[in-house]
Amino acid sequence: MTNTASDKKSAASAANGAEPTPESLDAVRDILFGGQMRTVETRLRNIEDRFQQELESLRGEFQKRAGELDQFARKETQALHDRVAAENDSRVQSLRDLAAEVKDAFKQSNQRHVSLEQATSLSDAELRDQLIAHAKASANELNRIHEKLAAELTKSHADLTHAKTDRSQIASLLTEVANQIASNPGTPKGHKG
Repeated sequence: MTNTASDKKSAASAANGAEPTPESLDAVRDILFGGQMRTVETRLRNIEDRFQQELESLRGEFQKRAGELDQFARKETQALHDRVAAENDSRVQSLRDLAAEVKDAFKQSNQRHVSLEQATSLSDAELRDQLIAHAKASANELNRIHEKLAAELTKSHADLTHAKTDRSQIASLLTEVANQIASNPGTPKGHKG
């Protein structure tokens, strides 16, 4: 009833040429649009609740997938690390075996040289000089091969260490990205907060 009284007052004041008061305008708005506003507010609250539920669901799904991605990246990085380590060990062992074979060949060559020198000590000086020159050339060649293999071993070791370091850096980068994603799960992409 107060609404109609205030409506009558506003109608009377409007008829008298006076401006209606803000309270009377609010009352008229409430009468005309009050039900619709309450319906709109209820709908907005329902939409907001649904949006919040969907957001929580998406956040949970995102965290789950980020965790799975992190586990996958760690697993793959560890597998690569293990494979590189195994390859490195295999190559180092192969090069050590090869170096031992070269060393044995060098030792055998020196033994042959000594035995040939003893057997030919009775031969003429020209033949002896040729054999000595050949033995020195063989020794030089073996030394060259030994140095070449040692250099290749060092280079292979350096290459493997470098490759291992690069993979470790990738693993660190992926871990850092996963940590950043995990530490900011509530900030949607493109949202400025």
